[in-house]
Order: sequence, then structure tokens, then C-alpha cells
Amino acid sequence: MTAMVGMVVLCMAGMAQEPPDLNPLGTDPLVDYNDLFQRTEALGIPWDDRNLGLSQEDLAVLPERDFEDIQQVPVFYRVLLRQRFPHLQRSGRAQYPRSAPEQFRLEFGALRRAWDKTKPAAKKGDTAIELEANNNVSGERYGAESAIAVHPTNPDLVIVGTNGVDANGVTSRQRHYYSTDGGRTWQPAAGAAPLPNSCCDPTMDWSPDGQYAYAAALAELSGGGGVWFYRSDDAGASWNRTAIISSGNFEDKEYMHVDKFNCGVNPHCGNIYVTWHVGNSMRLSRSDDNGASFTTFVHQDSQSGIGSDVTSDENGVVYHFWPETQARLLTFAVSTDGGLNFGPRQTVTETNASFIYNIPSFDRRLAFVHVSAATDLSGGAYHNRMYLCWNDHSVVGNVGGTSLVRVAYSDDGGQSWQITQPHRDKDPFATDRFNPWMEIDRNGWVHVVYYDTRNDPARLRTDMYHTYSRDGGATWAPETRLTESSSQRMDDGFQWGDYNGLAIVGDEIRPVWTDNRFNSGGRGYTVVGRIAGGIVPEFTPAFTAPLQDPQCPGSTAPSVTVTSQITGGFSQEITYAFDPPLPEGFEAVFSENPVQPDGSTAVTLSLDPFVMPGDYAFRLVGRGAGKSRDLTYNLSVSIGPGPIRPIWGRPELFNETYDLDQNRVINVLDLVASLNCQTPL
Repeated sequence: MTAMVGMVVLCMAGMAQEPPDLNPLGTDPLVDYNDLFQRTEALGIPWDDRNLGLSQEDLAVLPERDFEDIQQVPVFYRVLLRQRFPHLQRSGRAQYPRSAPEQFRLEFGALRRAWDKTKPAAKKGDTAIELEANNNVSGERYGAESAIAVHPTNPDLVIVGTNGVDANGVTSRQRHYYSTDGGRTWQPAAGAAPLPNSCCDPTMDWSPDGQYAYAAALAELSGGGGVWFYRSDDAGASWNRTAIISSGNFEDKEYMHVDKFNCGVNPHCGNIYVTWHVGNSMRLSRSDDNGASFTTFVHQDSQSGIGSDVTSDENGVVYHFWPETQARLLTFAVSTDGGLNFGPRQTVTETNASFIYNIPSFDRRLAFVHVSAATDLSGGAYHNRMYLCWNDHSVVGNVGGTSLVRVAYSDDGGQSWQITQPHRDKDPFATDRFNPWMEIDRNGWVHVVYYDTRNDPARLRTDMYHTYSRDGGATWAPETRLTESSSQRMDDGFQWGDYNGLAIVGDEIRPVWTDNRFNSGGRGYTVVGRIAGGIVPEFTPAFTAPLQDPQCPGSTAPSVTVTSQITGGFSQEITYAFDPPLPEGFEAVFSENPVQPDGSTAVTLSLDPFVMPGDYAFRLVGRGAGKSRDLTYNLSVSIGPGPIRPIWGRPELFNETYDLDQNRVINVLDLVASLNCQTPL
């Protein structure tokens, strides 16, 4: 089934029709609309027929280097944004806010391409949520960029915010969900399904005593834009807007932190801190009245900030972190008066990537350099240690290399930093890690979750992984796979979104992420994982060295060894099987099955002589102790003589797939080439 799904996606992608001659349809004879279509489509910028209403004067609003920003924002909307907001940057990859594609969908809905008869698949309504180790929060509704928060004293009460979709299946708005059983089942919140006039970028938290749940959202741009604040007094079941933090400046990428430490002693306990940026200049607002009002500080020394977070230490000192993208720096500023004023910008470290970068699984929206900050307030050996987590490219310039995750920590208020890597250094093949989030539990253990492509040599499918450090970030436990099945690469402009979430209360660890296993590789849904009672017994299968070379029909492929990484004392046998079963023409043999948890098995595939050439992706599943974990067995099959012999010398059966020398005849040269198991020229 995995291979079939991949084939369907490719076929649908190839069905989009070419447009007619667009110039006669345009309003201005001085504009070459055909050229505009070709230039934007080549860059991945989607065409919209409303571009045909643009005049030469309209297009003059766009700077010469506008198309360096390849976000999924059609040209007519770019013109509209620049007319509304002349202060937007005029070059580089961050000219438009990351929320611009969502704002476009809010104002205009779907792309308009009257000549393109390709129709998206029909969208189903909401369905009941199945109970499983990974619980689908958003049902059949699309969800991405999700945030989660657990009640500070009752781990059964959990709230989630996510970018959602309205009933028409297109418009993006923020949606809230709540759970009263620790995240096993979910209900949409009243007044927030969706939040009226909202756009996106959810962030969630609680007051220190749990009396209130808090949320923030970007406002719909057509209604004035801004950052809005919401509060719930019934554990997230219903929500009301209590404050407009900022409005009308094309704000973007907000996030929230609530100081919950040592109330009664810490004068800033209970303060709410919300960070965001306007035109890449960082802001931070604070509220000391449960979100009824906010006071804002503007960082005058921030020129290219985005992707920020906030934390506070045992004394209520506030640390505001953000990437300065043009300078390729991770920076921060410190406030000792509860967020009213901040000192000058300081540096944590340099980054290799400047803002966003391309990896195979995230090639439309692109991976985003953002930070997650936390402070150890456990009272343990590393009490008051400050941590920062982010993803980055492994190479300056982002050519070659992979995406990785870093964690930095400081014991002296940010004057010095140590940097570690919360995942293994060496992989059997190139692997990307991205969209991390970090939190610290009551024992002082540092937990990090992130997407990981280690189970797909093509770096297209993702899984969510978790790791932790018990020694203050110096060393890290082997990573544990949280997802039972990999998610396929998404082809829409939003893909995985910009961030995931993680919340911890006691020993209850709740990660939240975007996952499309429920949709057979289509758009993703919001999923919450549950790691109960701290670290659970777990196994994670992996290939030691996957196949690299194409295989011939009628041959036996080299054996591939499968091992399992064991964590948490997992001790049960593991049984492996291809699920769904291999198609006709393929047969698998395991050297050992079932396998002891610390053992391995060699998988050998035999190919029938008449197996069709092409690329195959088979799902191999390991099962043990009621758990199932899968990985992808990728196989490339060359052309063999089996299919050529019956059509050799018979023009009426000509098939260009087997015309290896491309002379429009199946002859002896093609047969000889197939005996050598060649691929088409």
C-alpha cells in the first residue's frame, strides 16, 4: 500500500494542466502574463488567475528581488501586501511573514485557476477519534503548527491549539481543543472552533494555580491584523478574547511563557510574556493581571528577528531569545523588572542557516530556524540552568549536508554557553532532524522532541522522536521513536508548519505534532503522543545499511540487516513482517524471526524475472509487547529480459519502457541491454 500511495500522489501531481495563452486574458497589454506565469511557477510560487488583473503599475510595487522569497503567496496578493505595508523588506527569503500564505487563504480562500480542471480530493467531515498511543486531536480536519499545555497540578486537563480549516476545507484559522482524560480523547472548544477572525500561530499556557488557561493568536489580516489574547476559566472548554496585544502592523510568529515559579516570593510569578515580531523587529509584551492588559517593549537593536521564545529563572529574571537571521546569530536580551525593560542584545552562538533552508521532506515551505527556551527550576543538581534548543543546517550555505538539532545550556545567565547535540552523530544514510521543541521535567531531566527522517533513505518520510538528558544536557539517551507509522512528504505549501509542541507535568510528557498517517499521505492532522510515567520501554527498528544499487528482475537482493534500539528496559521479542504483504513477484526471507530485543535479523528479497521496473517502497513492521513500529524498505528495480522476450520483434506490442536504446523498435539491442540489467537511456 505504501508504494501505491506514492504512485497516486505522483500521478495527481502530474495531472495539473498547462494554461492557455494568458496574455489575451489580462487587463494590461503592457504586461506579459505568460512570462509571469512561467517565472513564478518555476520557483514554486503558485499562479492565481487574479494575477490577470494586475497592471504594469501594480507590478512596479514589487521590488526587483521580490521572488527571492518563494513562499506560497501568489503575485496579486504580494502586490496587495506591499500596498498595505510599504515597510516590508525588499530582498531575501524573509520579505513576507511566515503567516502570509495563511492570511491569503483567509482573505481569498483557494487559488483561482479556471483553466486547471484538476480537482482536489473531497474532504470528509469530523470523525470520532480512535484511542491509540498517538491520539488524533483534530479528527479529519487539517492541523499544523500546534501548541500544547497541561494543567499545572492536574495532568488530566490538557489544551491544544492548532492551525485549522473551516468547513469549506480551505480557510486557515486557529482552533482549540481540550481533554479531560490526559489527552486520550479530545473535544473542540466552544468559541474556538475556530476562533472568530483569527489566523494562525497558536500558543498555549496556564496560570500558576490553573484557574485560567491562556492562548494567543495572530488576527486575520483583512480585519486589521495583530496579536490577540484569549482566556478560558473552564479548563479550555470555552474561550473569550480579553486583550488585543498589538494591531495593524502585520505581526507574525508570536509565542507565550507564563512565570509559575515560587509564587509569594518571586515578585513576577504569574506574569504572562508574549513575544512576536513586526517587520522582523522583536517585541515582548507582559501582563500582570491574567491577560486583561499588556505592556510592550520594543527591541531597537533587532533588525531581522523571527522564531522567538521566552523563559524566566528562579528570581523572575526574563530571558527573551530569537534568531537574528541576516547576521546568522542566536541572540537574547535580559529583563530584571518583569519584562518592562530589557538590556542590549547578546549572542548565544552563530548558525549555519540564515532563516530557512531546503531539505527533501520540507521543500515547499522550507525548514525554519526557530528557538525553544526553558529553565531548570526542579531544585536539583542543575537548578536555574538555562537551555536553548533549535534546528540548523549542518553546512554554511546549505549546499549538501543535512538538518540537525542543537541544545545549548548556560549556568551564568547567558554569559557563556555549552552546545550539545541531542541525537546520534552517525547515520547509515543522510538524515534530517527539524522542528524541535524542548521542556524540563520536575526531576531536572531535559526532554526534546523533533521530526526525524532516519527511516527513509530518500529523506521524505518523517517520524517524531524523543530523547532526554539526565545530566543537564551534557549527554543524551538513545532517541525513541514516538510514531507507530511514518508520515509521507506533504506536497501542499504548508507541509509540516513551523513548529511542534511539548508539555510536561509531573512524569506526564505530552508532545504534539503534525502527522498524516491518518490521511494516506495527504494533509496532516494534529496528533498528541503520551509518554506516561516518565520513560517507557520502547524499541526502534532501523536498517544498518539500506540497499543503494538497483536490483535486477530474477535476482536475489543483498541481505539488509535490521536491528532495534532498545530504551526503558524493553525486553520482549520482536516479530517482523511486511505490512501490507509484498506484491506478487517479491518474496522475503528473514534469517531470524521473531528476534530478541538486542538481536538482529537479515532480510533478503527475491525478485521474479517478470517484476516491473521502477522504484518500490515496502513497509516493514516490527511488533512486540503490544507495540508496532515501522520503517521503509526502498528498492529500485532495473529492466530485465523477462518482459522483453514476449514483445521482441512484434511492433504491435511496442512499449517505450523497454526501448532501451530509444530507436522506437524493440530489437536484439534492447534484449542484450536487458540481459545486463540496464536502465533506460
